[in-house]
Amino acid sequence: MPIFIAVNLVLSLSVTTNFFYSAIFSEILFFILGSLAIISSLIGALKKASFYQWWYDLFAVGTLLIWFAYWHYFYKDGYSIFYIMPSYFVLFSSILLLVFVNRRERFDLESIEHIRFLVNNDRFRVSLIGFMLLVSIYFHSRFTFFPALMSAFILRYSLVRSLEPYKRP
Repeated sequence: MPIFIAVNLVLSLSVTTNFFYSAIFSEILFFILGSLAIISSLIGALKKASFYQWWYDLFAVGTLLIWFAYWHYFYKDGYSIFYIMPSYFVLFSSILLLVFVNRRERFDLESIEHIRFLVNNDRFRVSLIGFMLLVSIYFHSRFTFFPALMSAFILRYSLVRSLEPYKRP
């Protein structure tokens, strides 16, 4: 998720240092970019587009930008969730990519089967997590829903990427 990590780094730096602050919090820019990212990720989710491998990244960026713009109306500028969450997402996704994706050649058959079971589990379906992630944006009074679901989405992405060399024919 290189685009997601880069966007979170920019968001984290912009909120803590006021760098590009007015451009970052332009609601029109956020809704346009977020809508484009979500539309392109939905096209990629059909598995017919050539950028299917990027759709997790684009969907995560789109929902993050919409969340940032929408929640900015309800919380003041210095609210801690705006500078803690982007840093958390960078750290969480980087650690999962290092642990699961970069070390996938060290997995044994039993680990691969457990990961495959999790990926194919109905409760951990990407469509369900994605839908719940979009719905959680509107629950601004329950501010832990979005970060928890985004964490599940990042975990799902890492597990799917770790299984890429082990796909069954």
